[in-house]
Amino acid sequence: MTTQRPLHDLRLERIDGDAKLVAMISPCSFMYPGYGLQITVTLNGDDKHSLGDRKPMESATEAEVQALFDRVKTLPCKKCQAPTFDRNPAAIQTDYEGQCRKCINDAINSMMEAERQRFERELAVLKAEGKAKGFTHHVAAVIHLHHGDDYIYDFFTISDDAPSIERMIAKRGSVVTNDYRIEQL
Repeated sequence: MTTQRPLHDLRLERIDGDAKLVAMISPCSFMYPGYGLQITVTLNGDDKHSLGDRKPMESATEAEVQALFDRVKTLPCKKCQAPTFDRNPAAIQTDYEGQCRKCINDAINSMMEAERQRFERELAVLKAEGKAKGFTHHVAAVIHLHHGDDYIYDFFTISDDAPSIERMIAKRGSVVTNDYRIEQL
């Protein structure tokens, strides 16, 4: 009689050019009955993606895990040449479109910074308009609804009187009335 190595301890590794790939069976495969075989593959210790084939875990073998891992390929990032996951739909499905995690994050950070600057410019114009109309304070409040998503409510006042501000916030349906920031114009 042969004993099969426990799959929950299985760790597969391989080098693919400049990429070190490590595969382990996803905890979901063991935690949820009927979830099936799924592996999580780590690229150079930080970038992770999962793939699976819904094979029942009860009958999964190390060879099947290896075959799933063998489907994972890498390619050089089209911007910086660092290794990234190949976007082969038969293996790892990503939205990276040939870019590595760092280049994707750099692009997202750049877009977010541009959006933050645009927002700051628009807010400066609104504050100037509010001041020109005689308002003395800008209030940015988080409206916490009893049901539904919270949202930001910006308004102008002629006073920094907390009870007045909190009444205005309550009129918007907020169950919390003291979650706001006030700024003198």
